[in-house]
Amino acid sequence: MPITEWRLWGVAILTFGIGDTGLTLYVLARGGTELSPVPAGVFAAYGALGLVGLKLAAFACFSLLAWGVPRAWPDCSEDVWRWGVPLVVSVLGLFVTSWNLVALRGVGL
Repeated sequence: MPITEWRLWGVAILTFGIGDTGLTLYVLARGGTELSPVPAGVFAAYGALGLVGLKLAAFACFSLLAWGVPRAWPDCSEDVWRWGVPLVVSVLGLFVTSWNLVALRGVGL
């Protein structure tokens, strides 16, 4: 795997994995609410570990997309999937992490 691909996955992990999950748990601990129904339900039923498990499952699905699709359909460009998936996850991670930072202001921090 090229070094740039690893960097994209690193940014995805930092933003979508650690940033979003950590800030979500921080906001929830201070009285904030989770707006997405699936994570809210998982958190209500299983707590913080459930939310972490959900995030790990999401990363497993992203990995399958990045590495499984090019193998299943050899006609599609491997680079688009291997670079595109972590890039999209990174952008999503930046958005949701930013959203959580805004939510922090809403709970008085």
